[in-house]
Amino acid sequence: MVTFTILTSAAIFLLCFCAPAGLFSVFPEVLSLGVLLAGFYAGPRAVALLLPVCLAILSAAWVIEARLVPELQGHDLRLTGVVCDIPVLDRGVQRFLLVIDAEERSPGIPGRALVSWYQSKTIVRAGERWHLTLRLKRPRGTSNPAGLDFERWAFMRALGATGYVRRSVANRRLSSAGAGCGLAAFRQHIAFELEAALPEGAALGHLLALAVGVRNRLDDNDWQVLRRTGTAHLMAISGLHIGLAAGFVFIGGRQLGRWLLLAHIGCRPLVMARAGALAGAVIYSALAGFSVPTVRAVVMTGTVILLTGLRRTLPPSVILAAALYVILWVEPFAMLGSGFWLSFGAVFVLMLSGFGGVHFVAEPGLRAVQAWRRFRQLLRAQLCISIGLLPATAVFFGQVSLLAPLANLLVVPLFAVSIVPLLMIGVIALNVAPALAGPALWLADFILANLLSILEGMNRWTLIPVALDLPRVSGFAAGTCIIIAAVLIWPRPLPARMRVVMLLLPMLAFGVTRHEVPALRVIIMDVGQGLAILLQTPGYAVLFDTGPRYRHGDAGRSIVIPVMRHFGVMQLDHLIVSHGDADHVGGARSVLGSYPDTGFLAPERLELPAEHFQLCRAGQNWQRDGVSFRILHPGLEAESGSWSENDASCVLLVQSAHVSLLLPGDIERRAERRLVASGTLPAVDLVIAPHHGSRTSSTPAFVAATRPDFVVFSVGHRNQWHFPAPEVRERWSAGEACTLTTSDSGALVFEAHGEGPLRLVKRYRDDQARIWTEAGSAGLLERRCRPQGATN
Repeated sequence: MVTFTILTSAAIFLLCFCAPAGLFSVFPEVLSLGVLLAGFYAGPRAVALLLPVCLAILSAAWVIEARLVPELQGHDLRLTGVVCDIPVLDRGVQRFLLVIDAEERSPGIPGRALVSWYQSKTIVRAGERWHLTLRLKRPRGTSNPAGLDFERWAFMRALGATGYVRRSVANRRLSSAGAGCGLAAFRQHIAFELEAALPEGAALGHLLALAVGVRNRLDDNDWQVLRRTGTAHLMAISGLHIGLAAGFVFIGGRQLGRWLLLAHIGCRPLVMARAGALAGAVIYSALAGFSVPTVRAVVMTGTVILLTGLRRTLPPSVILAAALYVILWVEPFAMLGSGFWLSFGAVFVLMLSGFGGVHFVAEPGLRAVQAWRRFRQLLRAQLCISIGLLPATAVFFGQVSLLAPLANLLVVPLFAVSIVPLLMIGVIALNVAPALAGPALWLADFILANLLSILEGMNRWTLIPVALDLPRVSGFAAGTCIIIAAVLIWPRPLPARMRVVMLLLPMLAFGVTRHEVPALRVIIMDVGQGLAILLQTPGYAVLFDTGPRYRHGDAGRSIVIPVMRHFGVMQLDHLIVSHGDADHVGGARSVLGSYPDTGFLAPERLELPAEHFQLCRAGQNWQRDGVSFRILHPGLEAESGSWSENDASCVLLVQSAHVSLLLPGDIERRAERRLVASGTLPAVDLVIAPHHGSRTSSTPAFVAATRPDFVVFSVGHRNQWHFPAPEVRERWSAGEACTLTTSDSGALVFEAHGEGPLRLVKRYRDDQARIWTEAGSAGLLERRCRPQGATN
């Protein structure tokens, strides 16, 4: 069981990350049938192994086929559907999942769409049926070496389109209850009742997350405290919560059965307890929306109950493998999410540390001694999980919480014995015994609010670092980290345990810090409609612009910082913001929060927490590692306000002995004429198109003066300004420049090694395309625009 489950998982993993992106558009049924026939020739075990693989192939093909056809993008569509998830309200914007009615799914219309409704006074609720005028597009996000992969996220949720509601008199609610989405409506009903019963305070959002999996009330500060203290996992309903629910219902069911026997009512207490435990696990999982961790916990709970009922014993590894096999049937692509690995990883760590077969049996001695022994076992189990999951958190989140073991030793027992039980009692009693619900929920809120205050205090500790931000973790470093964790949690006596760890630590440091940087590296990030560029030399890093501010965050936190960590930037020397437009400065606050000692340059003082601010003015220059950095514009006249905000952009010229590039921000015709006339504008290898390729920039004189080999337009896919303008792109191409757009190519990486020229080495949308990735423009590129050999 264990072996072929591992093989099945490996096959689906390879399918996700190694299969060609176009594989599923060509006869997926024939492909899956061929795989299945091969299994029949190899025997029944091979069939069992390959069936989930066939299901994964067909599921992937169905999700890709069900996407909106390109021809309907940007057109108004009048569709009817049911709201099938709890809508999220954030800053006046409602976001919800709309399942479109089957009779309206004509060819090219998807069945599921993620919809945003801006500035609507009508509140949308789960389970309602609506007729809406929608403007849809295919699920498409940014493509970068690190950060959120929206297209993968949408693929996992089988989304065929994203879009927004258009203003129309035709928009109307058809019914308040929709068929097939009753669970979402029930979850929202519970959420509303909890909001009405609980006071508006620090713990309300956390209790909603624990009760029904609604986390939209948690803000960035809440998540920062939870991440830095290593307790964020408690806000995602998972095996811990499901196990606690099942355990308490088991105890209650067994006690109820005993009371019935005392009342001379025939029953079997253990059967009642087991059935109640399974029912409790299923109900709590339903409240969480049947997420992957909860389904895994329900499967394991059911397996254990079944085996104990049959009086059979199986190794914990077989039970875990069975749960994994069922998950691959229910959700073949669950492994694409970090929660899958953390959920199964926690159980595996417990097995490895000797807790897989632990049963609390009666031991001789006082009850207090027995309770103390059990408590010590639970503390050790929590410590092992904290240590054992450190490699996974380092890989997935680029951060390791040094306080996680201590914080979890405090938090998890309180969750186990007070918060989760009280919350369960309160939720059950809301409609059964309201008089009991109030005190239970108030007490849970009181305990959790005080616990959060303690965590916030821990987060402010200054004597020791609360959390460590890590650069990209290599496979070698991750492997070393796993070995160290295994040595630390190994249950049996291990001679020289700490000596082994001390010997492995230098290897870990080597694997984490070893990032070779060429003479010059240029990373033009895909931030949508905006700009963010990282420049690296072996001993220096400068960030030019920080991308836009989004409605639900900013590019600094979601893209720029993860990309800088990916390329090993732990110390940012300079941040240059070209000007104050939101698509250039939107992520600056997040960047400065992670790199507070950064030198900050901008054409004017901005409302940002920068300790080392300096106005950027023409004539400023500095050198690092043989590379010169020079500000060409604006001059001192910028202080008089004679330039427009765009024309006052900082213009940066980067030059080495053999390579040069120009970053002009959003300058337009007037500033371009000034630069050309000044004679300071040399021919360069790479130009970032001014003002994203608008018609007000890239004048013929500016194009002729720079004569670049590469021109990059940093633009958003299907942006409302239609950047770059066709005539501007043709103007650059006429000068024999390779023109690239981040919307088609994703993030772009250029490198110069030694005395060699500047080369394009990565186009992330095409070079790292997966089965869920929307196509770029690789087939349209001229030969000179294609990456040449090197990798980062």
